[in-house]
Amino acid sequence: MKIACAVIITVFLLSGCSSIDKYKDEPTDILYQADINADNANEIIKVKDKFDTQSKTIIIALKRNKMEIGSFSVPGRLKNLEFMQLDISPRKHISAHYRKRDDSEVLDIYSLKGDKFQKIFTIDSSCGIETDYSSMLARIKVGKFKCDGDICSCIAPSGGEIWIWGGDRFLRER
Repeated sequence: MKIACAVIITVFLLSGCSSIDKYKDEPTDILYQADINADNANEIIKVKDKFDTQSKTIIIALKRNKMEIGSFSVPGRLKNLEFMQLDISPRKHISAHYRKRDDSEVLDIYSLKGDKFQKIFTIDSSCGIETDYSSMLARIKVGKFKCDGDICSCIAPSGGEIWIWGGDRFLRER
């Protein structure tokens, strides 16, 4: 009986069900899973950091059979990649938060439409960006410069602009 259990567990582990590492081309690739096309099955999202050589990060969406669904690149080093649901469909949108060579931060939000990624929102800041996608009322806080005469300083994201998802686009709340 113990041998039969061991054989079953070994077969299961060798079938590839336990790891998504087989989708990596390079050891530095980072992999995520999210349903970005509303088919009720997670796709593989591969992140390739090419910032040192090409000044960009490439994000590639793959089906389970390794066929590419679509891709996009951002002109910076990725700080954070998040997946959020902005409507009632199971489709997830991709939030790519990255830092450019001048140290400014950019947040781009993408939606997969057919076989192409479309950018549905972008914002940049030299004073920081924070996100909260914990509800369908997604919030993005953006730090801003405030100048008083000749003296300028950063206002932290918590005191800067706030953008909120309005059902079909992000609206500036303050």
